[in-house]
Amino acid sequence: AGSVPPLKFEALNPDLTLVEHFTSIPVTAVREGPFKAASALPASVAAGVRTTIDLSITLGGRLPITGIVRAVLPPSYRVSDGEQTAVLVSSIGGVAADMSVISADGATGVVKVRIDSDFTAVDGFAGSIYTCPDPETMTCPGTGDNADGIRVPTTYVAARLLAKNTVLLMTLSQIRNLAGGPSGVLQMQTRTPDDVGVVEENLAVPGTNLTIGLLADATVVPGALLSAIRTTVAVSISISNTLQLDGNIVLVFPLGFQINDGAPSAVTGATLVLFTQERSTPASVTSFDEARRSITIAVGGSPDEFLEAFNKVKLSVTNIRNMVARPVGTATAQVSGTFLVSTQLRSGAFVETYDAPGVSISTNVIAPFPVGDADAFPESSTPGAVGYVSIRYSTDSVLPSDAVIQIGFPNAYTFNVGGTTALSVSYDGVPDARYNLTLTPGFSSTAVRAVRWNGTSDVPPGVIVELHLTNTSLRDAVADTGVYNISTLTPDGATIARGFIPSTAIGRPSEPLSISVVNCKANYPEHDPVALCLSWAAPRVDGGSVVTGYSVTVDKSSNLFNDIVDTISLPPTNFSTKTIALTEGVYYYIRIRASNNNRGTPGFGRPGYAAVTRAVSLPSAPRAATLRSDTTNRLYASWLSPQFTGALNPAAEIINYKVEFGREDANFTTIGQTPNDSALAPSNVRFVVSQLLTPGLYYARVFAGNAVGFGPPAVFALPALATPIVPVAWDAAMPSEGQTLYIQVGYLLEVEVRAVDGDISDQVEVDVDGSRGLPVSAAVSATVV
Repeated sequence: AGSVPPLKFEALNPDLTLVEHFTSIPVTAVREGPFKAASALPASVAAGVRTTIDLSITLGGRLPITGIVRAVLPPSYRVSDGEQTAVLVSSIGGVAADMSVISADGATGVVKVRIDSDFTAVDGFAGSIYTCPDPETMTCPGTGDNADGIRVPTTYVAARLLAKNTVLLMTLSQIRNLAGGPSGVLQMQTRTPDDVGVVEENLAVPGTNLTIGLLADATVVPGALLSAIRTTVAVSISISNTLQLDGNIVLVFPLGFQINDGAPSAVTGATLVLFTQERSTPASVTSFDEARRSITIAVGGSPDEFLEAFNKVKLSVTNIRNMVARPVGTATAQVSGTFLVSTQLRSGAFVETYDAPGVSISTNVIAPFPVGDADAFPESSTPGAVGYVSIRYSTDSVLPSDAVIQIGFPNAYTFNVGGTTALSVSYDGVPDARYNLTLTPGFSSTAVRAVRWNGTSDVPPGVIVELHLTNTSLRDAVADTGVYNISTLTPDGATIARGFIPSTAIGRPSEPLSISVVNCKANYPEHDPVALCLSWAAPRVDGGSVVTGYSVTVDKSSNLFNDIVDTISLPPTNFSTKTIALTEGVYYYIRIRASNNNRGTPGFGRPGYAAVTRAVSLPSAPRAATLRSDTTNRLYASWLSPQFTGALNPAAEIINYKVEFGREDANFTTIGQTPNDSALAPSNVRFVVSQLLTPGLYYARVFAGNAVGFGPPAVFALPALATPIVPVAWDAAMPSEGQTLYIQVGYLLEVEVRAVDGDISDQVEVDVDGSRGLPVSAAVSATVV
């Protein structure tokens, strides 16, 4: 096929002289002929497997047997997978043949097969040249085999010119089915032996519908299994056949889950597990569909690398919101739908897929104070008091833009007292007016529903939500209100989170204020108390009766106070106390309650809680290192950290260090009597340079300090001198400082240097300039007199 040179026509006289001619008659180009039939069929249609593919061609015309079959496989196949693609089996017209691959390009999918590589025999007329004896006259006397022309070569094998309808079959090895779905069409051609001209072709040989494979395994596990919580999910997939490393992983989350919650979902900690080796890979989110809850993640590898069977990809995806659990009956959790996990080629064609099991999602918990933040705050706890009541809480779940907050107030409360009860809501102190309030009285409680309308955004987890209700009153009795039930709901009533708030004591004091707790102070050589010192202020309200005392409770396990180690009762005038000796390294929980005697009934009011505090003891001594003179009348001291800092596992924090310098005093009895005889250093510094000291011999010791105070000291082994250093007074008659003296070879040079500087550590330094040429046998010496 291709263009044909123009023809030349001439009209000649009988004597062959030219009469007329036309030298350039165009000829229609020869077009590629079609195959009579062509097909391609892989031995396996499963995506991801390495297989063979059978190519079949039925010729529509003649073809030299040394011609070439050129096949272009679509991107759904990979040529030369693992090893070079080869012809396993071939035949010509049903007779076994010896076809061979002359090239196979894995990048382009082009495979070229030589039908027969024997060029010693000519392929029929197509492989020979016929020349007339008189090229000038183009005269070829005779016809057929009796023609006088010359054919080169003179013999040929007619069977080597393949005839029309000849069927060529070949099986190609090392073909990988990369993805499922329609493979796409193949292109096939037959070409001249020199691979220049096309003889026949079919550029749209039908492909095969490849079957999407099944991953060996896949798991998707949220880091937290609670309703509507924002979390990170851990994803692990195990390859069944193969995956090209520039491909993708597609995650489709079950109904109710949300991606890009609060911020775009991202990939962290992605690794490839290749049998016993694990390495990181720069996987990243390339696209998402929030409506379908789908995330596409690029694995981040090279197209020339593949994951093999049972290799794994592990990664985590951030900012995923769990579904809202809807437990049935007495159940407390609901199992989600399955997670659809798929692998893709970079083109988007699917390779393998897997339905990862769903997870059990539980209703979130609203924890009461002090374990959580849920609490009730009436304006006054006095019986019959009229005012407001505030409810505060937080959860680990998201509060959706259309959420409902429902609180079951005990019947100790009455609403719409002196006016209509109004609601205001805030998040960490920021108001949100988009709530409608409904009050529904019941047998034992009043249901207060705050319905968020036209919410523009979700409220993130951990935010303090406060509901403020006006025009309420408490029962006129000294009693407990009963517990408050609280929950957050979806508009259709599914529970996102729920919990309770403990009963409020009517007629009792509110919690003590300004509670402070510290480790009781001590400094070596004082007794190490290993105790906590507390202080507080009186409660805001007394519940309608004066405070009669305080109770301090110390627990070593939790704010539930089931493991109490100390209880202290104090009169109403006391606002501080000290615990018993405690165990170093243990964290302690402290509760303080005020009591009164209201209407003849004694009782405790609302508790206040101190910050959880660890009891520590004094640290051990640091390890003294170096004490020496520094600049004028200053000393330098360095040390190492103490081996015990006041508590173990973890170590208590060292706050600072103190160094004391005793002048002519090895017992340090004069500390504080000499200026600048102590210095402080922060915990991350292990040395000090003293301030100016009175000249003399000094002993030194170093202390380590923590939350209790300074522990025992370490004493430096040797004292050091604080001495003045003044400019040197050189004798003018002698060589001055820095003067250069030249030594003549073969002579002895002796120079006396006299100077007074007031320093007991006089020395003379002589620098020899060897660049001028110092004989090997030369020596320099100096003596201090």
